[in-house]
Amino acid sequence: MGLPTADKADICLLLEGTFPYVSGGVSSWVNQIIRGFPEYTFACCFVGSRPEDYGEMKYELPDNVVHLEVHYLHNFKRGVEKKPSNGNAKAYKDVCTFHELIKSGADNQKKAKLFEKIAKEMQAELKLNGNNQTAAAMKVLPKYQKEIMAVMSPEMKEKLMQMHAGAVGRFNPDGSIRK
Repeated sequence: MGLPTADKADICLLLEGTFPYVSGGVSSWVNQIIRGFPEYTFACCFVGSRPEDYGEMKYELPDNVVHLEVHYLHNFKRGVEKKPSNGNAKAYKDVCTFHELIKSGADNQKKAKLFEKIAKEMQAELKLNGNNQTAAAMKVLPKYQKEIMAVMSPEMKEKLMQMHAGAVGRFNPDGSIRK
């Protein structure tokens, strides 16, 4: 059985390590409040440490809980949720270009040297920028655009130019293109 989802609710409760996965204490109080106001709908956002710290729900959700989200702060088994955004087209283009270079089959020695050079500089930038990957990429990758463009296929260059002009679409954060 899935968790209830709704587009809107009258009241949203942010529940840190309590209802509906822990019994007693604050959880009992939250359960009583929700059940005591059946005329209101509730959205609950449970925030916990890790799934294995909680197990199954300890409370049956009342009918007026129309939405429940569960988030674990230390759940390293799950990948980061990715959502499309307008982002920075130049940064996406630079990353896409470098990926194309790697896939192109062009001079492997040149690719390896360029990758090593970029990786070392990115690592230094990450340390300076508190591990802010976007800031590091925006500072480092544009420096190598000429070198990367030199080993790209003509088709990829044309596609990138069309995308840069907005004729083909926009980049998603994963480098794919949306129309």
